[in-house]
Amino acid sequence: LTDNGNNTATLSGTPSLAGTYPVELTVNDGNGGTATQSFDIELPSYYWVGGSGDWNDLSHWATSSGGSTNHTNVPSANDDVYFDVNSFSNTGQTVSISAGAADCKTMDWTGVTNAPAFSILGNDLNIYGSLTFSPNMTVNASSSDVYFKSTETGNTITFAGNKINDDVYFDGVGGSWSLQDSITIGSTKKLTVTNGTLNTNSNSINTGSI
Repeated sequence: LTDNGNNTATLSGTPSLAGTYPVELTVNDGNGGTATQSFDIELPSYYWVGGSGDWNDLSHWATSSGGSTNHTNVPSANDDVYFDVNSFSNTGQTVSISAGAADCKTMDWTGVTNAPAFSILGNDLNIYGSLTFSPNMTVNASSSDVYFKSTETGNTITFAGNKINDDVYFDGVGGSWSLQDSITIGSTKKLTVTNGTLNTNSNSINTGSI
């Protein structure tokens, strides 16, 4: 908070995680008088809209489920991304990572309809939180890698019967991930835990090597 010297002040800063942040400001005039103002700063999550498209196309990233207000930047390592009932209007529409690497915090496909496809083609996917796929989807992957990079505990991974035919890396100092079901990576691919802890919860891992 900066005093501008003209009976106004400037509050600056950017929250790093999506959510609603309550702010309360109290000013003192030096003579015993005070005034308080409260308000919220909202940093919305990312919701996919508009059916087929590339991850880097901002026209597909809305600030609410099925919304028409779009984000002005692609998702970052601090942003949760959601694919839901309002994301796909026709059967077989595809989200592609083809124009550059993709980053997000948590990725969640819960509730998607119309059997969409997620194509990770030639560019890496970096997830800094949890991952939840849906049984009502298809994952296509080739010539790229998938990285789990969280440095926090409590992350979960749900494949829901899907397969990632790419190398998968867990690389987050202090991070931990818990499998919610079995995962399949591909008979010629590998799973590598470089940093962090992977708890299988007695679920199977099907891959070429670990």
